[in-house]
Amino acid sequence: MSQVHLMLAIIGSLAVILSVRQVFCIVYNLFYHPLAFFPGPKTAAARDIKYIKPLHDQYGSVVRIAPNELSLADPTAWKAELVLKAPHLILAPDEAHSRMRRKLAHAFSAAAVKEQEYLMRVHFDKMVDRIREQAWASRCGLVDMEKMYNCVAFDVIGDLAFGESFGALDAFEYHEYMNGVFMNLKVFSMFQRLSVYKWALKAIGMLMSVVPAAVEGRRKHFAFAAERVKARMSRETDRKDFLWYILKHNEKDGRGLSREEIYSNSGLLIGAGSETTATTLTGATFYLLNNPKSMQRLCDEVRSAFGSTSEISIATASKLPYLVAIIEEAMRLYPPGPAANVRVTNHAMDIDSRLVPRGTRVAVQQWTAHRSESNFHDAERFLPERWLANADARFASDKRNAVNPFSFGPRNCLGKALAYAEMYSIMARVVYNFDMELDIRSSDWLNQRAFIFWEKGPLWVKITPRT
Repeated sequence: MSQVHLMLAIIGSLAVILSVRQVFCIVYNLFYHPLAFFPGPKTAAARDIKYIKPLHDQYGSVVRIAPNELSLADPTAWKAELVLKAPHLILAPDEAHSRMRRKLAHAFSAAAVKEQEYLMRVHFDKMVDRIREQAWASRCGLVDMEKMYNCVAFDVIGDLAFGESFGALDAFEYHEYMNGVFMNLKVFSMFQRLSVYKWALKAIGMLMSVVPAAVEGRRKHFAFAAERVKARMSRETDRKDFLWYILKHNEKDGRGLSREEIYSNSGLLIGAGSETTATTLTGATFYLLNNPKSMQRLCDEVRSAFGSTSEISIATASKLPYLVAIIEEAMRLYPPGPAANVRVTNHAMDIDSRLVPRGTRVAVQQWTAHRSESNFHDAERFLPERWLANADARFASDKRNAVNPFSFGPRNCLGKALAYAEMYSIMARVVYNFDMELDIRSSDWLNQRAFIFWEKGPLWVKITPRT
């Protein structure tokens, strides 16, 4: 037999073996896999699928969407999934995470947020001035509110984490570090999805460690954060920013945060501390501009509560029930993290009265859970009234605990109190000072791609300053 024929014979044999293996895998996944009895389209048991919500509408609260992955839309199952001590791509192992969290938590307590308000007010008031200037500079009074919310959120978190803002509001441009944060969020989401393919994850990780552009980008990003933190730590000051609390409570017995941990966590807080705020405010503005009755009710509430912008504070804004309801409904319909937060079970557990084996990928798509008719009445409609204390009977069966944009359990978001404080204060100032109208070019603004976070486009709004 010639070498050519031998090679063809080998290739043919390999093709047959691979085909048989593929058929075996498909049959196993469809009929014998431990997840085979969970509902879902049969094609989903053999491959990942792109759109999840229609499957939950058809099959229920627990759907098998891949050979070894379940998607959950039920808040009870969600809680079971999220409290697992599962590995995460960027977070520390559990013991280290608990140690660092204890040290960082002081900077995010309700008392700390109250102490930090005087630092934040500078940026809130500057935002009002910048909106007015941008409206006057534009021929039609158009302002990109998506960019505006990003700029104020980053300036606030930069001031609190680094001791100085990014100057984004002053220039009305994104700082280079901010662009790096946006890119890192996309990269993180890619690694999250690829975590099921260990070989691909390792290959990409190795590639990124040798590609000069990737190496230099990561180095510059970390170096910028480290330099800012070093500069802040070198200054003796009583300003109650994050580092003031961290350094005050840092222990010297080996259980405190090291310099490197302070640097890396300060950088991490920039992305985590700005994305939720800016995204929710942008989503809330879009929905308000598409629901004039809700906008008018909010305007009436805010404008009757305050005689001037200086009267708006975290404490006073947080007492406005309809404003609070607007923020909650915005996070329900436009959650900052709409895609799945995937975890891996580290022990066999019960989900939907069925045993799920160790090593199963379990995910909650917030977009799906928040818009499920089994969780909310008129789930697709923007109805802030559902969050009011005196909500009418239509919303009696709403499962409010299905909305958890900040997660819960040992790895929930540290910055929840800070995020709410910013959102209430910023939205109240915007509504108090300006009338708004959605520009036609942003009428389809919700048509966006989602990684773990949204890839938001400009939200063009016609601004009319109130006299």
